[in-house]
Amino acid sequence: MQIKFEYSEFWLIFFLLISLLFAIFIYYKDSRFSSQKTLLKICLILLRFFSLSILIFLLFKARIIIKSNTFIKPKIAFLIDKSASIVQNYDSSYYKNEFEKVIDFNNKILNKSFDLFEYDFSNNIHGNNSLNYDGKETNISKSLKNIYNKFEETNLNAIILCSDGIINSGKNPIYEVKNKNIPIFTIAMGDSINYPDLSIENLTYNNYVSSENKFPIKFDIKSNILNIRSNLKIYRDDDLIHFEKILINKKIITKKIYLQSSKNKKNQFYKINLEPIKNEKNILNNKKEFGNEIINKKHNILILYNQPHPDIASLKTSLEKNKNYKIQTSAIKNFKSNFKNYSLIIFHNIPNKYSTHINELSELKFLNIPKLFFLGINSDWKEFNNLQNFVNIESKKDNEETFNNLNSNFTQFDLTKGLEKFLTNSPPILSPSVSTIFLSEKKVLLQKKIDNEIIGDLLFFSNDEKIGIFLGENIWKWKMFDYRLNNNNKNFDNLFYKICENLKLRKKVDKLNITYPKISNNEVFRITANLYNDNYEIVTDSEVSIDIYKQNELIFNSKFECIDSFFVFESSLIEGEYEFHVNSNYKNEKLVKKGKVKVLKYSKEKKKYKVKLELT
Repeated sequence: MQIKFEYSEFWLIFFLLISLLFAIFIYYKDSRFSSQKTLLKICLILLRFFSLSILIFLLFKARIIIKSNTFIKPKIAFLIDKSASIVQNYDSSYYKNEFEKVIDFNNKILNKSFDLFEYDFSNNIHGNNSLNYDGKETNISKSLKNIYNKFEETNLNAIILCSDGIINSGKNPIYEVKNKNIPIFTIAMGDSINYPDLSIENLTYNNYVSSENKFPIKFDIKSNILNIRSNLKIYRDDDLIHFEKILINKKIITKKIYLQSSKNKKNQFYKINLEPIKNEKNILNNKKEFGNEIINKKHNILILYNQPHPDIASLKTSLEKNKNYKIQTSAIKNFKSNFKNYSLIIFHNIPNKYSTHINELSELKFLNIPKLFFLGINSDWKEFNNLQNFVNIESKKDNEETFNNLNSNFTQFDLTKGLEKFLTNSPPILSPSVSTIFLSEKKVLLQKKIDNEIIGDLLFFSNDEKIGIFLGENIWKWKMFDYRLNNNNKNFDNLFYKICENLKLRKKVDKLNITYPKISNNEVFRITANLYNDNYEIVTDSEVSIDIYKQNELIFNSKFECIDSFFVFESSLIEGEYEFHVNSNYKNEKLVKKGKVKVLKYSKEKKKYKVKLELT
């Protein structure tokens, strides 16, 4: 205990002495007390002195300070990695049986001097219950961030981190600890021996493929030793469809392989297997699984002509190479079918001024069927103008030999470098000299060029309707030029495949449109959604939610996050088959989209084997 005053203690003693002298003076000099006994006088003097002393103490603002010491233990956060990679080594039995006992014994000693807060982690921190090593990924950065947030208002003195350092999710933790003043002490777990190891990584493939068509897959083969051999096998379901002997002479070998899709199946599943090498311990990362959805729909395409022409055969043989196209050719005078049976109609010199079958075409204006017109010298421009609301064309004079110029601003589909070169150098064709008045926005792919001067449009599309127009004949010359240049017709085939796909796929979207993989792994399952109003304008101020079911039981529901002009939902799902419902309620109009997804078995923790003890 300690007493302190606001004024100097010298003055305190001085005034106390004055008060004592004052008390003595009163009781010894005052005649009224002369007859009193001495003892009584002394008691009165002391009483007066104490009363004056109390007043003096109050005037000097006396404070009584009492000090007490309380010992607070330093706080330590103890994090231990429970990811599956810890037990993928030869010493897994030690970590399953002995390691937890060692940690408990040491932590009891630490608890005597420190407040110890124990957590286990894989992709996030959890209260430390028991080490079952079932974590599917390791995110040290996120775990440390959550520790910092948890102890933000308290004084955390240190972090003890037990891990094998194999980070396969999140950012490098060195950026998380960069500006923190809390020391981190590490305990290495796992096996640090560098065993021979092969792995398959960075697999990319198409989620959707056409029936009986080839599609590419691409992946990296990684190895920590060189000049070894292995066998690469690819299975579709249980059937071996690709076998290859691999000489591994680089640390990373990129493979691109074309696979053939099935004919009748809706979904197909593949396994990539890299045969283990000698002394390889971790063979789980030698395998990859993936799947895709088969699009079985055949598209009926009609080529309608007024009279035979080499262009018709050129188009037919090119389009027939696509197994999803069923091509029918017919002269207009022999055509008895219904236009509604076709996904795309190609007209060659129709309507024609020498044809008497114009009436058969009158219903086309009212049918929302994609159309591609090849128009030439004998085209009936008046009847053509009556068939569509895109452009009015009038003839000026006879046909003219014209080269084509590629419009670099065309955006409706992409062209390969080889196709661009082919179109730039292709021979001239016969094109009618016309004037055009466009009634709606156009997208021009090719322009007419004579003597290096652009004189008009050659191949163009409506931006609103599903209509394409080619003002020319003799495209068979392009096909012959392609073969002479490249020994094949790939550029010619690719051009008209892209044109047909562009026309027949341009459809109005549903008000609620979702995109998702039918087959996924539990790394991240992602759905994107677009919401539209009655005018097909994008809506972002509504709520979109999802219900996920497994075996007809609701297991999870959540809301989408709106990012820019679309809604996004992401979640990790364990292996299994799921059904989901995406719901929206915009201005009291309920919309529901349903889907299914199959999640394949996958674990990031089984991709890496060797312990990583450093952060870089």
